[in-house]
Order: sequence, then C-alpha cells, then structure tokens
Amino acid sequence: MNRHLAQRRYERVRRSSIGKLGLLVRFSFFSLLFSFPARAGRRAEYPGTIMAREFAKAFYRSTEWESCRAAYMHSVGYLCERCKAKGIIRTGDTVHHKIHLSPENINDPAVTLNWDNLMCVCRDCHAELHRSNQKRYRFRPDGSLIIHGV
Repeated sequence: MNRHLAQRRYERVRRSSIGKLGLLVRFSFFSLLFSFPARAGRRAEYPGTIMAREFAKAFYRSTEWESCRAAYMHSVGYLCERCKAKGIIRTGDTVHHKIHLSPENINDPAVTLNWDNLMCVCRDCHAELHRSNQKRYRFRPDGSLIIHGV
C-alpha cells in the first residue's frame, strides 16, 4: 500500500465517530497518565510541602514501594478514597500509610507494603490526615509550654 493511500485511510477513520472515540480515549488515557507528578527523583516537589523523613527516603525510592504504590492506585481506580466515601469523585495522587512509618517499622513489609495499611488520597485529604495527627502543643526543655496554631 502506498503512503498516500494509507494517509487517506487514516484521515477517513480519524473523521469517523469510531476514530474520534479512539482519539478521545487515547487523549483521556494520556492526560490521566501525565497529569500526575513524576515520582521521587522523577517527582516534582510541591513548594511548601514536607517530603519523606530521612529514615524513609530510601524506602520510598525502592522498586518494591514503586510497584506496590502503582498496583494499589490502579486497584482503587486512582480515586481519593476519603472523597469517594463522601460522594465526591476526585483523583488521588498519594498513597497514605494508615499506620505511620517509623524507624522501628520501616523494614517490616507487613506495615510498609500491606494493602490493608494503604489508602489512596488526594493532596487535600493527605494534608488533613497529617494535620490531625500533629500535636497542638509541646514543651521546651525548661518545661514551659509552646502552643502551635494560636
């Protein structure tokens, strides 16, 4: 088949409703694929956000975590689970650990890679989850009280 004939056939399919649907599906897939920021090292850091603590950085860059995270997000349809429970459809971009990672449990796959301990959330819900866990007060070494957020 010569190139000119192939080009005309392509144009005919592209103009048809099936061709338009195919282009729409392809466009939707790629826009979804590229709408997420790239991952660590490949991830664009958001200004003003706190990234992983030092003890967890190696874990978050591991291939085990990357594949677990990708598989989990795919299993929940890339939707924020907290928003979905409220009846709101919103894209999730973070996989949150329900039991927070610590130096003691960072090497325990039952905590770090267990899907029962993971939750796909959007940036707002993730910030809300971490905000609720922060103490509103702490003590100085001399015993005086420091109150945050007042």
